[in-house]
Amino acid sequence: MNIELLKKTIKEKNLSVAELEKILGFGNGTIGKWERNSPSIDNVKKVVDYLGISIECLIRDSDDSRPPEELRDEELPDIRLVGRAANKMNTVEHGMLIEVAKIMFPNAFVGLEKNKNGDDD
Repeated sequence: MNIELLKKTIKEKNLSVAELEKILGFGNGTIGKWERNSPSIDNVKKVVDYLGISIECLIRDSDDSRPPEELRDEELPDIRLVGRAANKMNTVEHGMLIEVAKIMFPNAFVGLEKNKNGDDD
């Protein structure tokens, strides 16, 4: 989790971390704990939705501001991990993975519909 980028973005919105926590209904110090402990995906989603940023930006370890589509494959090891896990899944599990991804990252799926042959347009 790129906490420094998160704090920078919060500051750019003229907020403090404590103010954002209060707005989102988090306990005091919740976001600060993310430096040591992984946050729940629900809390991360609340933060990125409120701030208008992508989860992809926050989960990168650097201040690399390039959009994910401009990153080389070797810079996205977690994406390759998901692909390897998907290779072990059955058809039902594939469907579940896609549905969860669509819920968690709706902007990533905008305009990506399957055509009648099952291929991406």
